[in-house]
Amino acid sequence: MSLPFLRNGKYRAFPVGGDSMPPYNDRTFIIGKYVESIDDLKTGKTYLFITREGMTYKRYVGKDEYGTLVSADNSFYSPYEIEWSSVMEMWEYECSVNRDELGLWNFGQPDIQGMFLSLKKDIQILKDQLNSNKKK
Repeated sequence: MSLPFLRNGKYRAFPVGGDSMPPYNDRTFIIGKYVESIDDLKTGKTYLFITREGMTYKRYVGKDEYGTLVSADNSFYSPYEIEWSSVMEMWEYECSVNRDELGLWNFGQPDIQGMFLSLKKDIQILKDQLNSNKKK
């Protein structure tokens, strides 16, 4: 398939699934631009990492001599490191193709995930306050 707005580079589409990188669902294809070097990775951008273990689509956090730290946009998942020795290819997010309609978003009622994230933040604030009071 040719996409006229994608020029000057090598592009490929990858099927993604799971709930770690909303709003992308199980019928979404992420189109990535091939990344030549680890020095071309940009903090805060999303990438498809093709490794010996499989494929993952995550946000790039940083790197060291051993690997790259990546995180999911869904805060239920903890950041983790991918060792450079297992990375075979890297593709920077360029666009996506979603095969499902996203449907109507109900702004009137908070979603369950949003409620849990709010509770998580509130608990962390309380923990921080408790720790600062202990230090005094």
